[in-house]
Amino acid sequence: MKTAAATFKTSVNIKFDLGKKEFVDRYLPTPSHAESLLGLLRGFNDPLNNKRSHIIVGPYGTGKSLVATIIGNIASKRIDNSTYKSLLGKFNKVHGDIYQELQKTKDIEKKYLTVVLNGNEGRFREAILTAIIKTINENNINIVLPGQYGKIIDTINLWENHYPKTYKEFKKKLKDSNKDLNIWRIAIMNQDKYEVDWFLSIYPDLTSGASFTIDFNESFINQIISVLDELNNQNLGLFIAYDEFGRLLQTLESRDIHDTMQDLQDLAELADHYNDNLHILLITHRNLRQYFNFLNEEYKNEFQRIEKRFKVYNVESDKSTFVRLADNIIQNLKTNSAPDNAYKYEINQYLRKYPLFPELNQQEIERIIVEGIYPLHPVALYLLPYLSSNHGQNERTLFTFLESNETGGLLNHLYKTKQYYLAANLFTYFFPNLHDVDTNKDELKDLRVYKSLISKTPEILTDNNALSLVKVITLWQLAGLQSSNRLDTDFLCFALDMSLESITKLLTKLSLLKIIRFNRVLGYWELLEGSSFHIDQLINDHEPQLSITKQKQMSVLENCLPKHFFFANEYNDRKSITRYANVKFIASSEIINDNSATFIDEDFTSDATVFYVLLESSNEFSPVLEKLKQVQVEPLLFCISRLPYTAIEDQLREYFIIKTLLNNDEILSEDKNLRQELLLKKEDLNFVIEDFLSKYVSYDSDTIWMHKGEIIDVTSEILLENKLSDIMFHLFPHTPEVRNDSFNRKRLNNVQKKAGQIVLDHLINDYNKRNLGIEGHGPDYLIYATVLKNNNLDITNLNEIKSNEYSILRTALVNHLEHNTKGTLQDFVNIMVKPPFGIREPLIPIYLVSLLRDKWDHFMFYRNDLFVSGINGEKLFMMFYEAREYKYIYYNFNNEFQKFFQMLEKEFGSYENELIRNKPIVIRLNNALLSWLRGLPRITQTTVFINKELITLKDTIRRSEINPQESLTKLFELYKDDAFQNLLEKKSELENHFYAYKDELKNQILSITKQEDFNRLVMWAEVQPPKVKKQNSLVKSILHCLSEDTWLCDFAFNYVGVEIEDWSDKTKEVFENQIASDFKATLEQDREQENHHQITYNGKVKTVNKTNLSKKSETIYMNVERMIRNAGRNVTKDEIECLVLKLVDEFIE
Repeated sequence: MKTAAATFKTSVNIKFDLGKKEFVDRYLPTPSHAESLLGLLRGFNDPLNNKRSHIIVGPYGTGKSLVATIIGNIASKRIDNSTYKSLLGKFNKVHGDIYQELQKTKDIEKKYLTVVLNGNEGRFREAILTAIIKTINENNINIVLPGQYGKIIDTINLWENHYPKTYKEFKKKLKDSNKDLNIWRIAIMNQDKYEVDWFLSIYPDLTSGASFTIDFNESFINQIISVLDELNNQNLGLFIAYDEFGRLLQTLESRDIHDTMQDLQDLAELADHYNDNLHILLITHRNLRQYFNFLNEEYKNEFQRIEKRFKVYNVESDKSTFVRLADNIIQNLKTNSAPDNAYKYEINQYLRKYPLFPELNQQEIERIIVEGIYPLHPVALYLLPYLSSNHGQNERTLFTFLESNETGGLLNHLYKTKQYYLAANLFTYFFPNLHDVDTNKDELKDLRVYKSLISKTPEILTDNNALSLVKVITLWQLAGLQSSNRLDTDFLCFALDMSLESITKLLTKLSLLKIIRFNRVLGYWELLEGSSFHIDQLINDHEPQLSITKQKQMSVLENCLPKHFFFANEYNDRKSITRYANVKFIASSEIINDNSATFIDEDFTSDATVFYVLLESSNEFSPVLEKLKQVQVEPLLFCISRLPYTAIEDQLREYFIIKTLLNNDEILSEDKNLRQELLLKKEDLNFVIEDFLSKYVSYDSDTIWMHKGEIIDVTSEILLENKLSDIMFHLFPHTPEVRNDSFNRKRLNNVQKKAGQIVLDHLINDYNKRNLGIEGHGPDYLIYATVLKNNNLDITNLNEIKSNEYSILRTALVNHLEHNTKGTLQDFVNIMVKPPFGIREPLIPIYLVSLLRDKWDHFMFYRNDLFVSGINGEKLFMMFYEAREYKYIYYNFNNEFQKFFQMLEKEFGSYENELIRNKPIVIRLNNALLSWLRGLPRITQTTVFINKELITLKDTIRRSEINPQESLTKLFELYKDDAFQNLLEKKSELENHFYAYKDELKNQILSITKQEDFNRLVMWAEVQPPKVKKQNSLVKSILHCLSEDTWLCDFAFNYVGVEIEDWSDKTKEVFENQIASDFKATLEQDREQENHHQITYNGKVKTVNKTNLSKKSETIYMNVERMIRNAGRNVTKDEIECLVLKLVDEFIE
């Protein structure tokens, strides 16, 4: 095969390619280059009105370096006339502005030396100055930088002072060159270029080969200005092109960032505001700011600010240009061979069906894609840039591919065959040594799967067509093209240039080998890394172990529902609430066989229900229709699909089995790929199930909608939601408007729940305060504002409610109370949640308290017949969660009761607890009565040895803990009107009972002991024998009494161990029996005197009962006696006697 002599340069390096005419010859005008070319050219042509500092930003291979090379060639006048004319001709018809600017540029007299830098060449200012010096020297221009001569003089002085040997060698060099040191110094100071160059040439000889470096500490900009001034005098300028500038930024040390930013800013300002002979171009892949994401925000913002001093051009990959370039190159590579007409027609038809090149018109597609790039297949051309972008070096690899002699390259293919170069052939080009590729990276996951599949099924390596198909799918997934162009069966025919019959056989074969699968959900073929299990067989083996009822199958259907709710949008917008209908399934047999229609559950979790009817047989359509005509329930809609349930029954069973298998860790552990394969199978089944469910929302003739026994017209979801709104308006016309989505809902989060409890607290305790005493702007205030304030509800004036909805609701609640003074909280819930109100549950306790605040103080609540005390916001809120368990009693007390209550409060109000000051009067009175009773001595509270009327009074008050109303009612019956004075007398009797009790007790003690008063009682106790004083509790207790005033209390406590006020009747009974017994014991002591020893010591009489010592006591005695006797050898007798006396004092009473 013949090839053109010309070669195509696949990449550009400005340093080495500057001045080469082939770049201009082969350049094709590219739309993405237009803005940058125009901006750069205008900078040269009209420097006073245009930017001269530029940045080109774009990904690899977009021609950024090529633009810089062409501009460099033009500015440095390295293009001959014929080449320049050729370049002009290319823009003549495609871009008039660039054509005009090119014409102007040709006439510019000034020549610009192109200074080229690439990547990280060291510190920015040093790299720039070094490159400028190098360029000046290469062009033989006599200029010395300001810092250069100073550094030379400093170097000579350094040698003279510290390196005499080097200085001596330097003077020898001067002498050999017939130079005088002083004259030479003056020449250097005068910036003599010849003398500077001489010094630079001898410097390596004096310093063992080192290069002389310029002093960059001099002002960076002053040095540039000095060079520009010298160049301007020679009608010269500088064009600085810094390629791969991003590499310098990426490797900047933290200490250099500030200086680099300053140098960049100064250089840009110098280019735009000094002489017109400096132009700068920076080439990067990203904006400057993006190179410093790791820095703080201050640095990033500073680079962004600096970037604004440059004119920035964004260059993107241009697919249409690539196609035209590919056509241009291929024309030079191939012979005049072309596809026949039948082939061209077939390719044209495929390209109409699959628009792979939307940027080209039909004529261009036929001329370039169908004929021009032949034998490169259109799918291969389409795939090439995507693969190159992800797994090559972008367009550089694209163009390398077009002229590559390597295996898989186009040129190599043209030499070997005349057949199409198909997409599958690209696999060999991009992955020639597959086993050497590290596929552990995420982006190479599909390649890893390919390697695994080839390893497990090596037989496909012998089937070229099958292997090609797998390669195309692999490449397509690697390029990420499934979303834009799906690999369906027909497209594979196109990509592989095969017939439908051949492709179908291959797909079937590879599917059975579990290498590929068709993704039903997304509609394309993909690689499958399957398990060693046969999934269908696995499902069949496990089915007998599971009881898959119809209910379980229907639960699968519900889980797969694409939409679980429908909203009554129009109603919701009007009422500021979210009303909705949930979706449920119902089998046709449930409807037909249930004569009482018990399948209708009125306890809905939503405002309405949409039933999807599953026809278990096509014959049941008419019976179901007739049965549903009898259903007249407002919030129910029925949708009947003509597609029978049996069409999906098998898939539902399989779906349920797979869900079970996915939870079976034992089976899953047998093969690492089993879980993924089961998930893919589940995904396929889900697709089939969703397709079945889609019939219900197709709103076509295959479905019938019914409401209240009539067939209704529902042709879209909007009409269905409008119907729901009509139902809601009919059911709940009087729902109060509360614009608070966070609280006006069925379920609350903890923050809203707490806020609701706070509002309830304020409604109960601070209802007469401004804004209920709620301050701030938290969620509690928002609830108050949206529920009460915005609806102008004044709970202190409930007879004049402005809101119509609130007025109707209060009327309903009051009517219920008037006819039902007893009931449960559920009664109020039913009123508010059911039509015509339909209030959300969290609002119910707030509405109940606020709309019945004038009656709230007459409510009492009970659970299990026990009074619920201390109701606050939190407790009341929680009570509504179990509303059926809490009973209420409403007392509407008449005037007689009110008068009686006032009298009670006057007498007992001082005992009331401060915490219940704002509570209902019933609670306050009961609290006061209980507090008074509990404040009495315990003996007074508990004794039954008092007047029966007093016992009745105490029991009645105690009863208020269980039933406050009953307690107050009984007190009213006992002491109303004139009998109230009797209550006061009973109160006084109970308050004075303890004093009488103590007097009675005192007399009883003196009577038993036969003494007249306390003094005689003490005298009697003191004359008792020592043993009696020691052992008799009566005598001991009397002797411990310290004062005549308090002797009774002291004696009682010492004798019984309990203060008198805490005694009970039982305590007194025990006391009486014990004191009589102890007194009797004192009378018998005289007969027992001979049975004890008596010791008088220190004015005290101690007694010891006579008794025989046991063996253990004898042993203790002998041990003690021996220890004392032995100790006598070392201590005095007086000490021993004191020791024995101390033991007597401690152990004998």
